[in-house]
Amino acid sequence: MKKILLKLSLTSLLAVLFLLNSAGQITTSALQGRITDENSNPLAGATIVATHTPSGTTYGNLTNESGRFMINNMRVGGPYQVRISFIGYNSEVYNDIYLSLGNVSDINASLTPAVTNLNEVVVSAGKNNIITPSRTGAANNISNEVVSSVPSISRGLTDFTKISPLANTAGSGTSFAGASNRYNQFAIDGLVTNDVFGLTSSGTNGGQAGIEPISLDAIEEFQINIAPYDVRESGFTGGGINAITKSGTNKFTGSAYYYGNNAKLVGKNEPVTNTEAPIADYTDYQLGFTVGGPIIRNKLFFFVNGEITRKSYPLGNVPGTAASNITLDEINKVLAVLDRVAPSYDAGEYLNINSETNSNKLLAKLNWNISNKHKLTLRHSYTYGENINISRTANSLRFLNNAYLFPSTTNSTGLELNSILGNNTSNKLMLGYTRVVDDRDPIGNPFPQVLINLTGGKSVTFGSEYSSVANKLVQDIYSVSDDYSIFRGKHTFTFGTHNEVYKFYNLFVQNIYGSYAYKTLANWETVGLPGEVAPTYYAIGYSFDPTDNPLQGNGAASFYAMQLGLYAQDEFKVANNFQVTGGLRIDLPVFPDKPESNPQFNTSYYFQNVATGELPKSRILWSPRLGFNWDVFGNKTTQVRGGTGLFTGRVPFVWISNQFSNNGQLNGAYSTGSSSSSANPITNPAGVKFVADPYAQKTATDLGKTAGRGAINVVDQNLKFPQVFRTNIAVDQKLPWGIIATVEAIFSKTYNNVNFINLNRKVDQTFTFDGVDKRPRYISNRVDPNFEEIVKFENTNEGYSYNLVAMLQKQFTRGFSAQASYTYGKSMDLNSGTSSVAYSNWRYVNNVYGLNDLRLTRSNYDLGHRVTGLISYKLDYLQGAMSTQVSLYYNGQSGQALSYIYNGDMNNDGTTNDMIYIPKSLTDINLIPIAASGSNPAVSADEQWTKLDAFIKADKYLNKHRGEYAERNAARSPFMNVFDFRLLQEFKIQVGNSTNKLQLSFDILNVGNMLNKEWGHYTYNSNQQFTLINYKGQTSTTKPTFTYDASGQTNGNTYLLSDFSSRWRGQIGIRYIFN
Repeated sequence: MKKILLKLSLTSLLAVLFLLNSAGQITTSALQGRITDENSNPLAGATIVATHTPSGTTYGNLTNESGRFMINNMRVGGPYQVRISFIGYNSEVYNDIYLSLGNVSDINASLTPAVTNLNEVVVSAGKNNIITPSRTGAANNISNEVVSSVPSISRGLTDFTKISPLANTAGSGTSFAGASNRYNQFAIDGLVTNDVFGLTSSGTNGGQAGIEPISLDAIEEFQINIAPYDVRESGFTGGGINAITKSGTNKFTGSAYYYGNNAKLVGKNEPVTNTEAPIADYTDYQLGFTVGGPIIRNKLFFFVNGEITRKSYPLGNVPGTAASNITLDEINKVLAVLDRVAPSYDAGEYLNINSETNSNKLLAKLNWNISNKHKLTLRHSYTYGENINISRTANSLRFLNNAYLFPSTTNSTGLELNSILGNNTSNKLMLGYTRVVDDRDPIGNPFPQVLINLTGGKSVTFGSEYSSVANKLVQDIYSVSDDYSIFRGKHTFTFGTHNEVYKFYNLFVQNIYGSYAYKTLANWETVGLPGEVAPTYYAIGYSFDPTDNPLQGNGAASFYAMQLGLYAQDEFKVANNFQVTGGLRIDLPVFPDKPESNPQFNTSYYFQNVATGELPKSRILWSPRLGFNWDVFGNKTTQVRGGTGLFTGRVPFVWISNQFSNNGQLNGAYSTGSSSSSANPITNPAGVKFVADPYAQKTATDLGKTAGRGAINVVDQNLKFPQVFRTNIAVDQKLPWGIIATVEAIFSKTYNNVNFINLNRKVDQTFTFDGVDKRPRYISNRVDPNFEEIVKFENTNEGYSYNLVAMLQKQFTRGFSAQASYTYGKSMDLNSGTSSVAYSNWRYVNNVYGLNDLRLTRSNYDLGHRVTGLISYKLDYLQGAMSTQVSLYYNGQSGQALSYIYNGDMNNDGTTNDMIYIPKSLTDINLIPIAASGSNPAVSADEQWTKLDAFIKADKYLNKHRGEYAERNAARSPFMNVFDFRLLQEFKIQVGNSTNKLQLSFDILNVGNMLNKEWGHYTYNSNQQFTLINYKGQTSTTKPTFTYDASGQTNGNTYLLSDFSSRWRGQIGIRYIFN
């Protein structure tokens, strides 16, 4: 800890004063305005008192010499009553004022003189968080009313973040504006809650266990920011999701709720053949409560939420059914060998398997109105979840004991003090601490992992999952931030700091029980017999501490990291209808710890300016921002807004952790061969055979080889955290019937994005393929035999995205609300950074010119076209004793970006990642005959070409680009259309003087599939790629050969259908609300 304090003191005096972390997010609202007399002259000294009616919390201020006032750090929500008074003038009272998260609401009043008696003017106000002076960039506020109208079964954040027209929900997690979902930030009550280490697709704590970080019933409101020009917001270059939790009021209120669904509420037809095939039984339910109220009326309030979830889902693509291309005969042959070589090992179930996810959540919150000037909030949340993680597709099968158990525990405490220090100054102080413990363990007894390639691009895997055998992550995140605001004339100045400090323990050693891959099922059937055929791949991992086996705990990385921030900002009210926000933010990443140095490597690679034992230098990252808002006619009917600026995020710290664990000093590994189906059995070293004992795996020495030092990860000394230059321009126009139309354009230019280079792989300059395809080919061995893969983590400035949005919105009035949007998004990058492992980030990028020479192509997160719609209507009847609300949500969007690649390793880099050359004619591709196999007849080259040519003609992208290399992600899966439905029936129940409510709900996801079994099909491609053509090696030293057998296609389609998601699915809910 002394080292941390020393680093902080040397970095910034202010950082020492405030020490540690915050998410840099806004948790409150504000109110501003101008008060004049009947002649539009400013009234200095007018009194404004805003009272949060439910809690009696009051906020007040006086107008300055310009008649302006500003009240910061107000509680979100409402209703508020705002009273404006001045001696000798009639007071005005505004009722039903609602304040939304992160927005500043305007109240401008013109007081009239009191001629005789002082009278009071009462005005009722409505909600409008769209046309508001604080709105500049792309943002969406999602209130409880919206949440209650959106159909949902998981009741998770992604069900509601999809409301943003800039969200991309195709695939795992949600990305925004074409940026990686690893670059999002999620904050609860202003404290960082996203997975800063960067292992989860959801991007949130607990995401590895498949759970939500917080119960939906604990959230009061949340906001999605894409381009906030307020410098207080930072930590993301994708989207910032900022949620605040509920608080108690002067009334005791609460609820108890249950939501559940099972196989009886799922469509009966499987999507591939559209025949009846009911889903196996499963359970999925949530049970919870909320309670809140006063401890001391108008003074001290509490709120508590507790929730449990229990989910047990069957896997689709059951072998032996039409949904799977893997036969029971193939499985039985695999098991027969396993029974022979390891009779005591149980590989686990392989037919009816359930993936289980359970969680327990508890949140408690106190709000203390210390005085009219000081408000204190204290919140603690606890989340525990565990997940049995396993998956399979139509072409891949994993036995149950290849699954892993993942328990995750998160504890988070936050404290916030909001103070009014005078008529013109306010302050917000935030403290917090979060601890996340993620553990990952294989299911079943220890056993080597075995992958068996089958014909037609299929595979079977069993044994201990190779990445789960030594895997644990502990994160400690400490926090403090402070914002000091000064209101002067037309200016609101804000000066602040936020600083992030992390402590990480990361254990990740792969293959400690061994890992094998076999070219064919026939080769696997020889295991344990005379003439046993060697695997195509063998790997073993270990730590260098000889006393460490078998747990490998000494191979963990442990380090601190910090990101310090200072900022200043001016919100300038240039005129009553024109506001400018300008500010400057500086962020400083600091790495006080250094990895262990590898002297042998540092000596060998000194000339390349890389070294182990080093991390990026601390460099100031500047983020200037400028935003504006123009109420064109001053009547909130036409609003022009926009801005430009730099936004600084953070890299997933797992990419930094790689330098600690992969330096050749902690952990080592030996591997040989390739797991590709085109790879041949290992011949060097000779004698590699399967060993069933997980603790007796062959070492490099046993095989006559030099013990490997494992992968080496190094970082460019000039590496910087990601930044994006983002600019937007938008027009919001109020139309008849309360409809607001928005047209918005957003452009983002990448700075300091990520790229990975392998220093131990080199293109063979003496080799040229014979034929039209002249791609480079790597040398067969690593450049330096003393090391395995050497991956350098560096920056690139290549990449950009743009998004165009058109949107119509009508906020809730008389029970009706609606919104519709169209978005077109394009995103380009070199490397989409989809993995937590540096080597995987290098190798799993589909390419033509080699992984060390990537070209700018479509990103994995490219949106394409997206159309959304949400309509909701609530009808009260029987004098308000009952109500019915009906909601319908539509999402139509382009399928995932898709790459056409070869099945096989044409460029010899050790991975199946080579984009195909699209042949114009048979002369462009050297097809070789396919020999007869079993009941499958032989296929000539001409027959193969006829089928391949027909496929290319039927594919719009391929046919257009004949005679060219296919580009990464240039094709797409089919456009998807999905409708979701929600019915909410409410009964009011009089209990004494209180009116309680009983709510019954029925949600149907993919309701269109209920009406027509051909509708609502979810399509996907594993890893956003499809192996179209088989690379079969070379007939001579330079001439490549290929086959085409349509393997992996389903009914002639390259995409797969999600069995479960392609069916309609319902959920029943019941909630009792007491007041």
